[in-house]
Amino acid sequence: MAVLAIVGAVTTGQLLMIGVALPSIAVFLGALFAHRARRMKRSQAREEFLSSLKALDHG
Repeated sequence: MAVLAIVGAVTTGQLLMIGVALPSIAVFLGALFAHRARRMKRSQAREEFLSSLKALDHG
């Protein structure tokens, strides 16, 4: 009986920890992907800017 109580407490604690950790993990991943997308957009904009400069230079 005591073993079941200990196992129940452990699994409840793990569920609580997972419930607390999941939102922070989601926020972290969201920030990571947003930062990566911003960086990709920035480099893409830089490429377009350089190509337009080249087009003006050759034009």
